[in-house]
Amino acid sequence: MGGRSSQEDSLPQDIDDPAVMQRIAKSWEKIAESKHSRPDAFTSEEHQVKIAALLAMVFSSQETNKARKQRTKLKVLEVFSGNGASSRECEASLEKQLSEWKRTDAIFGECKMHALEAVTQFGAEANILLMFRPPPASRAFYEAETRAGREKMGDEGYGDYYACRAFIAHARSHPELDKWIVFYGELGASDGSVGMYKYLLEHPHLVLQYRQEISVERDPLGEPFRRELFIFCVVSKKLATTK
Repeated sequence: MGGRSSQEDSLPQDIDDPAVMQRIAKSWEKIAESKHSRPDAFTSEEHQVKIAALLAMVFSSQETNKARKQRTKLKVLEVFSGNGASSRECEASLEKQLSEWKRTDAIFGECKMHALEAVTQFGAEANILLMFRPPPASRAFYEAETRAGREKMGDEGYGDYYACRAFIAHARSHPELDKWIVFYGELGASDGSVGMYKYLLEHPHLVLQYRQEISVERDPLGEPFRRELFIFCVVSKKLATTK
């Protein structure tokens, strides 16, 4: 994998332990104060237009018949939005289907808050939780940084996990609402926290409605990696597993 995390990795076993969550949440508080803020992951205009076209197709198709009959407007809550440049063209291309597009980020923009706080505050109104190339993170990397004396870097990661968990929980408690999680990137590897690929693909209350490769790139060692668009529909009833 050229130094990147494997998509076969799982989330930490104690990720739902309240004490672990509290410790991780405290690490998020350091982000805005840190002088070593993460670089903003950029998505090209070409890829944004392609993603927007796919989103427009999916959300007006027979697969989202219920939403189409109700003429539901898309209310997007974007977390880890950075400076917003990675989704501006996408927003413009979806203008006719949009009701709202709210961007939140712990460092950039007018709405400064971490992902879980954003879902807690705005998730009930949104019908799409959107993540465009959220920063990669893993416990192993964070602990290695801490041992090296770089703990002031802050973010321990897993904000994407806690945000998705909260968004799914709200959707399940309101089965009359249609809600989706949209992710673009190399899920659970170079984009997003380690373990998120398996978490989302195997979640008993998520249906993978659409998946499309957007680009194939190479890491510094020349190994190929794929950035994909994933669209998950949240369902209130637990799905039967084939395992």
